[in-house]
Amino acid sequence: MEEAKTIIIYGHRFCSQANILRETMDQYQISYEWRDIREGNPVFQDELKELADGNLSVPTVILPGGTVLIEPLPRQVIKLLKPATGGWFTKLANFFNPQID
Repeated sequence: MEEAKTIIIYGHRFCSQANILRETMDQYQISYEWRDIREGNPVFQDELKELADGNLSVPTVILPGGTVLIEPLPRQVIKLLKPATGGWFTKLANFFNPQID
């Protein structure tokens, strides 16, 4: 699989955890590519199985640079995305987990 240049989220509309992650990303205007494993391209399931040790674990997130997160919480994704200088990413991360520095 080639390295992602944007954030990619694998999921489906029946997964509440994937939907919460999408809503969080949308609310804070973080762009991403949504890959629906049930209603989208059938290749998405094969890609996901390759990433998740043969499982259809959702959400699965690929960050720019190739970091793969299997079933992450929104705060985990935000923590990895926030710039070192802080800003609104830090505020968002602190909302989900006040102990993030």
